Amino acid sequence: MSIKANIGGVWKAINNVKVNINGVWKQVQKYSANVDGVWKTVWQYLGDWSLIQRLGSENYAYSLCSLGSGVVLAGTDPTGQIYKSTDSGDNWSLIGRLGSETRVYSLCSLGSGIVLAGTYPTGQVYKSTNSGDSWSLIGQLGSETRVHSLVSLGGGIVLAGTGANGKIYKSTDSGDNWSLIQGLGSESYVFSLVSLGSGIVLAGTGINGKVYKSTNSGDSWSLIDQLGSENYTYSFCSLGSGIVLAGTYPTGQVYKSTDSGDSWSLVQRLGSEEGIPSLCYLGGGIVLAGTGNTGQIYKSVDSGDSWSLVQRLGDETYVWTLVSPSTGIVLAGTSNTGEIYKYVYVP
Repeated sequence: MSIKANIGGVWKAINNVKVNINGVWKQVQKYSANVDGVWKTVWQYLGDWSLIQRLGSENYAYSLCSLGSGVVLAGTDPTGQIYKSTDSGDNWSLIGRLGSETRVYSLCSLGSGIVLAGTYPTGQVYKSTNSGDSWSLIGQLGSETRVHSLVSLGGGIVLAGTGANGKIYKSTDSGDNWSLIQGLGSESYVFSLVSLGSGIVLAGTGINGKVYKSTNSGDSWSLIDQLGSENYTYSFCSLGSGIVLAGTYPTGQVYKSTDSGDSWSLVQRLGSEEGIPSLCYLGGGIVLAGTGNTGQIYKSVDSGDSWSLVQRLGDETYVWTLVSPSTGIVLAGTSNTGEIYKYVYVP
């Protein structure tokens, strides 16, 4: 089945059309989907991203973290501020700066209002026990300058990935104390960490774009492989059942694993983008990717096997972070003007 339009006197098949939804013309896109073993054409509304606001005078909305019940925290650059929303991103209040840090690289919710933040340029960990309303300094992780990534494994176990020496640190008491586990080869940065459950964790690194794997909750790590010739494994996204996606730099590739990270296949480059710093799974095979250097959103409806461009977010250059605080809502944090965008959709 296809839709055709008369273009210049010639009938042509088109894949992107607009429909009138509540008096407003909206874009829809045609996909092929396997429904109960039969391939069918599906038309899906892509939605619109709305600019919510700039976070103060910050240039980067670098990290976002959902705490549930509509509570979302944002970490910024260049003055290392924490902002908070209690209405799923519609309004934001300034909480304050974390010490004298300039960037809040990572945020991680442990549940029950406990949140950790990783910073730059002195590689500090901060902790909140009241859903981000106030923060206490835990300390610097060794001599590291950056806490790029944080992941909770449950039960108070948290892993941190750092730079500029590419180390893994571990806490077993909800971030109060940390132990050095190991450096990941000769890598300088641990950009991304993802938990797949049952003690399985993947780490994405730079400057050689490698993937490392732990099967014992981060106590030891094995090198899996470099993703193509990429320099950074920027982001991960777990879709469950051993399916994982990875986003890279500097040629903006999506890679996919179906065996919990043991092997990887190149899916495609997203347009002409250089980096994919954010991936977000919405369920039902739907995944969003945030890119740079032109701040685009891409979408997959088949668990990452193919991708379509949705739209650019304003004049922003990078979509650093994506989070879904509740079903039907996605938030994006961007640069160069530290803006928050919101996408509301019908699941």
